Amino acid sequence: MKKTLQNKLFIIALTVAMILSQGTISNATTIDNIDLPVVTENDLNELSESYETLGLLRYQYVTIVTPSLSISGGRGYCTSTVVMGSAKEIHVNVALQRSTDGINFSNVASWSNDFSNVGSNVVTGDASVTSGYYYRNETTVIVRSGQTVLETIYAQSAIRYY
Repeated sequence: MKKTLQNKLFIIALTVAMILSQGTISNATTIDNIDLPVVTENDLNELSESYETLGLLRYQYVTIVTPSLSISGGRGYCTSTVVMGSAKEIHVNVALQRSTDGINFSNVASWSNDFSNVGSNVVTGDASVTSGYYYRNETTVIVRSGQTVLETIYAQSAIRYY
């Protein structure tokens, strides 16, 4: 992968991470105010070829899954965005999970929704959290065509100690 493409993707990823680290995205947070580099179709083709060459995991129907978790005022706020590249039926389950050791997690609360549109699909939820535990957002995405499961994806947010 060319260095310029790596730099562009790094800047975009860093910007998205900074926005997500703010906890919640308000109406005032818009991508229009941010000077991001332009990623061209050639850049994306090169990236795709690089992934194929390296044998990295690529999803067939889902473009990206971004689970996030913020904790404030004794509540855990989960947001998961699933970007679909093709119109398929998807079931998104978002689980707020808790752990005493940061390794073995169990569900505190969960929220889910079904979608069938291309583009960005978001599931959010919040629940009470207790101090002294590790927390994360674990998101499961199931892509279906009728009753046939085409793809299952598991993604976790960063772990937070509260």
